[in-house]
Amino acid sequence: MNVSARNLLDNKLVAQIADLLEYHKLTPNMLVLEVTESAIMPDVNAARTFLLQLHAMGPGVQSASPPGTSSCEAANESN
Repeated sequence: MNVSARNLLDNKLVAQIADLLEYHKLTPNMLVLEVTESAIMPDVNAARTFLLQLHAMGPGVQSASPPGTSSCEAANESN
């Protein structure tokens, strides 16, 4: 499931995910969320809170930034 910047600012999203997992009788480890760096950057603190709450619940999270587009990669290329 892709998570947008708008999703990261929704303080009800973690509870909604938990409800959906329960409704569909899925365990949290069956869900993987993709978060792009651009989704995190507008509000790093909100993203951190979301990711910590999500981590406590159990779903996996992975980066969805296309190769060569992250600011870390760009910084490394400029050196």
